Amino acid sequence: MIRITVPPITRAILLAVLLLSIINSYLRYATYSSLYRQFYLYELSPASFEGKPPVAPEWSQIVVPFLTIAPHITSWALYPIALLTSLFIETSLHGLIVSVLIITLASSYIERNWNDTTQYLRFVVFSCLGSYIVTTLITLFLYPTNPTQASLTRPAFVRVIHGSIPLQMALLVALTQIIPQHKIVLFNLDVLKFRVKHTPLALFMLYAFMDLLGIDSNEGTVLLAWNGLFFGWFYLRFLRSINDTDNGASPNSLPVFDVPQTTSATVGDASETFAFSHLFFPASVRSVVDTGALTIASILGQGLKFAPAGLISRLPASVITVLALDGNSTVANVNNVSASAPTLTDDEAERRRALALKVLEQRLAGQT
Repeated sequence: MIRITVPPITRAILLAVLLLSIINSYLRYATYSSLYRQFYLYELSPASFEGKPPVAPEWSQIVVPFLTIAPHITSWALYPIALLTSLFIETSLHGLIVSVLIITLASSYIERNWNDTTQYLRFVVFSCLGSYIVTTLITLFLYPTNPTQASLTRPAFVRVIHGSIPLQMALLVALTQIIPQHKIVLFNLDVLKFRVKHTPLALFMLYAFMDLLGIDSNEGTVLLAWNGLFFGWFYLRFLRSINDTDNGASPNSLPVFDVPQTTSATVGDASETFAFSHLFFPASVRSVVDTGALTIASILGQGLKFAPAGLISRLPASVITVLALDGNSTVANVNNVSASAPTLTDDEAERRRALALKVLEQRLAGQT
């Protein structure tokens, strides 16, 4: 019998997804039943109702504002907790199944591989909270008001943002960093065989296709997927601190090599293969993406030129390098700076080369 052990943070996330999804569904059902009862009574005896007649309720437009984000209904001042609870709420059966599968498999693997509960929790919070804030702001910018108002035969159209899509995308990006060349085979069919590094973009395209066909009731599907992919990559690229106790980066995990050790932690992943253009885009368009990235970095660098010195000093060194800032808050020539992040120290580079060599030897030994 196969026994699946789930790490603590992954277990808590799964429990929150199941529990909050059930609570949200129950509250929506109770509200729908109450509204439909009023509408039914109105249909039986219209003369007994005074004032505005009730509108026929529609299940997809029933919203729990303190659990899910409806940008035109939910007030962050009244329900700030919705920025967090929205992550754990799935309103469709297929969404719940996909969420549970990806979180169980990907999150469990990553949490064990990192072996750092605090760092992993920061990664989850940063990726998801950033995604929801940006998605909500973009939605409010694109749709200042609801274009569709309620009528006698149609309820008002409500845009609702929810679901674990940002977490799913961030987890797949983290898997791409750990095991990019690992192959996944679905249903033992060679046709459905692909590498882990292709899963983030494949899932993003799937969600975009579902949103185009109107399969998913979540109005922010594409934005959530893209923001989750970007924020997850950004954290791993520039902010994640890799200590000596982390799996996959520890010299202690390489007993056959005499590799020099340093006491300072490595921040971010400066490898060329983890650059945004190389990770998510084909070779034919990478130059265009790199040009756009350098342009954005130049604009941000010019903006931070006028920022207080105290703010710049608190930025991670990797971000400062990309924005081409020096200690005096002046902007250097961005064209001479790679968008890949800071250079590695000799010790860290040697450490990574030793790790890669060990992994290669293990794969060759497994094939023989």
